[in-house]
Amino acid sequence: MTHVYLDFPSTGTLLREARDRAGLTQRDVARLAFGDEDLQSLVSRYETDLVEPSLANLRRLAPVLRLSLGDFAAGGAVPAKGPT
Repeated sequence: MTHVYLDFPSTGTLLREARDRAGLTQRDVARLAFGDEDLQSLVSRYETDLVEPSLANLRRLAPVLRLSLGDFAAGGAVPAKGPT
């Protein structure tokens, strides 16, 4: 019997990579997703996997980072940056 092990990136890695592709800072993401750039520290904690974002916060982050909630469930099927 063959075992297949899949190594999916963490939620924090997905968020950080998507933010980098979008050319945004953590402050930008905090302002666009939460309306408050002072929440940059929360974005940082998400990206470093110190805190797992709630579903409500993933719903706010996803469109800012051009992700869908399915991208998180799929374990990292994040689209490459394309034309905007």
